[in-house]
Amino acid sequence: MPLKAIAMLLLVVLQVTNQQHLKAQTTITIGPSIAAGTNTFPENGRLGLGFTLQCLRALHPNGSLVTSTSYMWFNQRFPGVDSRTVLDSIPKIGLNGYDISFIPFTVGYKRFVFRQAAFLSAELGAGIIGTREDPEDLISYCSFLYAIGSGYRFKFANGRFADLSFQYTANRIDKNVHRNYFKFSTTYALWASKKNL
Repeated sequence: MPLKAIAMLLLVVLQVTNQQHLKAQTTITIGPSIAAGTNTFPENGRLGLGFTLQCLRALHPNGSLVTSTSYMWFNQRFPGVDSRTVLDSIPKIGLNGYDISFIPFTVGYKRFVFRQAAFLSAELGAGIIGTREDPEDLISYCSFLYAIGSGYRFKFANGRFADLSFQYTANRIDKNVHRNYFKFSTTYALWASKKNL
């Protein structure tokens, strides 16, 4: 199961960082996200809304370990069309035009490339994709996913910060079924530990 693999990966990461006794700052960030699906989505179902939650643990002054989750919702309803009519060209996900929910879980690395402001990121993990193939039945799939992105950090006088980021996420359900999207997020440092590098 992909979720069990993620849980094991998180445990390994935590064990490694604890063994290294990293005197690093840990920060929790959260904020809204908006997404645009690629052509792996039907044309009328490419707008997604949601939020992103991240835990950042500094590994050195210019890089952080990132554990992340989010919720993204894509509305793929077809107004005025009988729900029994199959309209999506990809049969396994979004069948009959019902909306889709993505809940990814990832681990990755964020690296500053300019003055501890501009950064690049890469993440790997798995996720849950929920949709309806029947008005009464909510079904879910597990996907393998990776994400790459870039962004910019705005620092405030109180030591907090906000990250503006642009990310490409690829979800692979099986070799023939994908759901990929671009995501723009604004996350704010909600909490930070007192440890500093």
